[in-house]
Amino acid sequence: MDQRMIIVSSIMGSLGVLSAILGFSAEGTKLTVWTVYRYRGVCLYPQNPALGLGVCAAIFLIVGQIIFAVVGGCCGCCKSRAIPSETNRVIGVVCAVFSW
Repeated sequence: MDQRMIIVSSIMGSLGVLSAILGFSAEGTKLTVWTVYRYRGVCLYPQNPALGLGVCAAIFLIVGQIIFAVVGGCCGCCKSRAIPSETNRVIGVVCAVFSW
């Protein structure tokens, strides 16, 4: 296996695991009915890190997608490497669209 491929795979795996951990942490810290206070008809919401954790998880996933698109040669659209067959190029573009 090429050293570049190993490095990119480890970076992508790390970003995926990190975003999964942040997503599960956000889910675990979200507000429930029992954590919202009600005082004289007004609901008081305590501070919660769920939104920040979810946004960070989404950012890590977007960074991973961008890294993969750049290193992968834009799914054969950029013609930076050997010209792929038309079928492989179409499959690559379809997979890239579904991954976003």
